Amino acid sequence: MLPERPAEARPLWLPPVVSVVTLFVLFVVAMVVRRSGLGALGTNVMIGLSTIASAAIALYGVKMIIQARARGIASAIAGAVMVVLGVYTTYHVWS
Repeated sequence: MLPERPAEARPLWLPPVVSVVTLFVLFVVAMVVRRSGLGALGTNVMIGLSTIASAAIALYGVKMIIQARARGIASAIAGAVMVVLGVYTTYHVWS
């Protein structure tokens, strides 16, 4: 018999989708800032924000992987996607 999930638990697909949307919004804002008159200062702020967001996404992905024992293999897969997304974004921002 499958264990029942509590009613207040969020769906497993929600954190990766929110992560992608967050990174997309940061990407759009970074493009606008880069083309605006803010110049280097705005770029440095966006690099900082993107790095913080990508690190948070990767750490939450690790948390989801750790919770895989209780939440199932889908949690591990979603967590791995978030870790890859966070690490790639950090690499992309700093390269």
